[in-house]
Parts: sequence; C-alpha cells; structure tokens
Amino acid sequence: MEMKKPFSRREFLKMSALVIGSSASLGVASSLVSRLESEGPGGTHLETAHTEKIVPTVCLLCSSGCGMLARVADGNLVKLEGNPMHPVNLGALCPKGQAAPELLYNPDRLTGPLRRVGDRGAGKWEDISWGEAIQIVATRLKGLRAAGQPERSAFMYGEARGQMRPLFERFMAAIGSPNTISHDSLNIEAAKLGTLFTQGIYDLPAYDIENSNYVLSFGASLLESGRTPQRMISGISYLRRGRADRGKVVIFDPRQGITGAKADEWISIKPGTDAALILAIANVIIKTGQFDSDFVNNYSFGFEDFVDDQGRQHKGFKSYVLENYDPLRVEQITGVPATTISRIAGEFSNNLPAIAILPGKGGLLNGSLNGVSTAMAINCLNALVGSVETPGGILAQRYPTCPEWPLLPKDRLAEKGREAERFDGAGTHFPLGRHAYQAVADKLLAGNPLDTLFLYDANPVYEVPGGTRFIEAFKHIGMIVSFSTFMDETAEYADLVLPEPTFLERWQDDYIEGLGYPGIGLRQPVVEPLHDTMNTGDFLIKVAQAIGGTVEKAMPWASFIDLLQDRL
Repeated sequence: MEMKKPFSRREFLKMSALVIGSSASLGVASSLVSRLESEGPGGTHLETAHTEKIVPTVCLLCSSGCGMLARVADGNLVKLEGNPMHPVNLGALCPKGQAAPELLYNPDRLTGPLRRVGDRGAGKWEDISWGEAIQIVATRLKGLRAAGQPERSAFMYGEARGQMRPLFERFMAAIGSPNTISHDSLNIEAAKLGTLFTQGIYDLPAYDIENSNYVLSFGASLLESGRTPQRMISGISYLRRGRADRGKVVIFDPRQGITGAKADEWISIKPGTDAALILAIANVIIKTGQFDSDFVNNYSFGFEDFVDDQGRQHKGFKSYVLENYDPLRVEQITGVPATTISRIAGEFSNNLPAIAILPGKGGLLNGSLNGVSTAMAINCLNALVGSVETPGGILAQRYPTCPEWPLLPKDRLAEKGREAERFDGAGTHFPLGRHAYQAVADKLLAGNPLDTLFLYDANPVYEVPGGTRFIEAFKHIGMIVSFSTFMDETAEYADLVLPEPTFLERWQDDYIEGLGYPGIGLRQPVVEPLHDTMNTGDFLIKVAQAIGGTVEKAMPWASFIDLLQDRL
C-alpha cells in the first residue's frame, strides 16, 4: 500500500487524539495535543506535570524496611521505585511496595476520628474532633489513676518500628501499667527466646548469606516471608548467581513452597519434628569429629558433662545428643531417611562457612510445643561448626546508639501499677514468655478486669487463631481505642477509632535489620496528609499533656517530630 501524502507530526498526534477520543480519555488526550500545538515548531516535549520531585522514604508494608524513591507530580504520588542507596533492597522493590499508592489513595480509608454511638459492632459512628478524642482518652486514664488502678489499661500492638515501640512502653509506664503487649507471640517470639537462651540476646540473628557456602533452612520461607524477606532474597540471589563458587541451599519443610522449589534440594519432613532432625545432624557431626573444637571449647558452655556450683552432675550437649538422636531412630520420628540425615550433616560441616536458618516469622516455631527448643537446637548447630560472629555465619543484629531515654519522674502510683502482674500472663502464667498476645481474650473471659485497651496495628479478631472469641471478650472492657487506618475486623468493636496517616504521609524512623551492622532509615511524608489523621505518637504526647502532672513530665516533647530530633 502506497501512502500518497506522509503524515506530519502534528497530524499524527491529531489522529491519535481522535482514536483515543473513542475512550474515556478523550479530554486528557485533547488537552495534551493542544498544549503541543501551542508550543510551536520548537516544542518537542510533553509536559506531564508542572512540578515534579523525587522523595526518598522507607516502606512499611513488611518488616524489611526497604528504601523507596517516590515520584511526586503536582503533589500527587504517581510512582514508587526502590532506592539503590538503601542497603537492604539495593534498588529492588517488590510488587507490594510498587502498589503502595493504592494504600494511600484507597477509598476505604477512614478520613477522621470516629466515636461509636450504637452498640459495639453495629457500625454506627459519629465524627469528632481530635481535641475531643484527646480529652476523652485523657479523662479515662485520669479516672483510672484516681481510682488507684492504672494497671487496668493495656496497649496491644503489631509492627512498631524505630521509636514507636519504646514510646508505647514509656507512655504506659508513665500511666502506671506494665501491659504493653506485642504480637511477637504470634510468630517470632519462640525464635527470639531460642536466641536468648543460647546467645543471651532477645532478638533474631542476622545472616551473612553472601559469604556462606552452605545454607540449611528449617521451615524458613526465605523467599516468601520472614523478618526481612527482601534481605533474604538479595542474599540468596548473590549466593546462587552472584559469585564464581556458587553456594548450596537445602530446605527442610513439610511443604515445598517457592523457597523449596528454587532451592538446590527440598526435603520433606513431618510437621513439628524439626528439633529431632537438627539434633540428629548434630549427632553425626559430633560422632565424626567434624565440629569446630576451638569454638566449642573456648566460646561455649555445656558441651561436655559438667558439675555445677552445688556439686550436682549435669549431662552435656554432646552426651545428650549421642544418646538420644541416632539418625536411624530419628528417621522414624521425622520421615527423613537416616542416609539423608548423615549426608546433609557431612555437607554442612565440610562446606564452611555454613549457616542454619531458623524461621523468623509465620508461626512455624510457635505452632508446636517444642518451638523454643527447635530454635535453640538451630543456634546450637551453628555453634557446633563455629558459624557465630564470623564471615558467612550468623551475626547478632546491632542497633544505632541513641541517647538514653530520660528517667521517669517519681510517681508512687505509677510505680505500684508497673509492679502488678501483666494482664496477658507473660512472665507468670507463661514464665518464659515476654508477650502473650493471644491470651488477652482468655484472661478477659476468665473475669480478669481491664478497663481501657489501645490497639495499634493490632487486629486480634482477624489474626489470632480463634480470634472471634475477642468479640465476646471485648464486652468486658470499658473503652477500646483503635488507631487503625481502616475499619478492620477489630476496629468495628472499638469505642474510638483514631486513624493515623499511612506511612507515605508521616515521619518515622526505621532501624535497618538483617545485615548485622547498625543503621537507620528515615520515613518521611511524600505527600501532604490526604485526610484528618494524626500520627499516633503525636496523639499519645497530647494525651499526656492533657493528663498533666508526672505523666506530662514523662513525655516532655512537643511533638513526635520533636521526639525524633531528640532521640536521633
């Protein structure tokens, strides 16, 4: 086909506008064409925004804390990309992070503070001002303190990054309550306790995967979830493809999943039998003399049998493992052939540095009674081959050194309240636990009194197994305050719902985790807040100011930004 007359650029754009005109975009396309025409022959660019800027911030859609670069055009967030300068994600950004503008502009977001006017769960609300909300909460807490019962308040929280967690603890301590209750007990507390009882640190370890030669994972979904999933993805990618001597990844898990499918080897195991398998691997390593004797003798305690200060004889780790965890016996427990156990033990101990990774999220350790023991066994396996605080091994996560929090003012009422037994039973009914998030409903239904409950990133009705029992338990609480951005399953039963800005609209610090060394990322607003929302840190500071006295003195900052500047 021969074209009689070639199209000019202007004619082409006009024709394009006509085609686009058949869709809903006609007005936009015509406007763009008109602008091009008005610029004359020299105008060859298309101006999509009068003002455009790139704003660095930190993601909060999972616990990785990836760096983001937000493209903002005419005050609107139009695109998010990974920040190549951030050490966790190195410029990558997962689909969840890419989709974060949908959170910001979600039409279901709450647009201001609400007070319940009908029965709990009836969905009847009225708008109130932030000043009213502050006075309602302050009056309630004043009443508790006046009655000498400040311990009858509790603060349940989920993901609280940077200064938020210690701020919650300080606020409740100033009121006089020991009840800051984390959802850690739903997923990562067993792993943290296992590290505490073996290394003396209540935290999750970091892993130097890039420099390891052999990675052994027990139920850790390295590529799907975990405490720092993006960090794991980067490390595994480098281990597998970023260096000349490729490392090996072996996964023990009842289900294959994405991690198992992409590993060098996936080995199915009966659920809840990981501890026996780990100790059988240790059995082979000890029996064949492949353990790191220097590390074991100089940096560990309890490997050999020992006598305590009271003269009592104790069986050491070596004797216990050799007597009880022969691979043939463990094969019957785990379903993993004894020959496979012996082979993996040999590969693990002969391809150093090697690391064994424990589940850091998802409840795989918490789903069985021996979760803490499993975490301890994994840490012992790392110690057995000397992979602790060494290149290619596990590392204690360091954190930035911030100024000390100011001492709480003298307050006998608050001091007495803080000495009360925790409402969730952590440390008493659950002697090893730091938190017992899922036990709060049981305590309420058993008749234990609780007057005021705060909920931050906490949706127990939805996230706790058998969570609907919280609905009945909430009937025993005088006032429930939720800081949810959306009307979630738990917020529906609150008395006040006080939405905070999304992470794209507020200031917050974020400790860098998963690399071992300390670092801080700074979350900052990429756009002005879209609705009548308030940072929860600001709200708590204003409530303390309204209460006055020692509570106000305990929270001496004018705003949460002032607190960040003071702490960082």
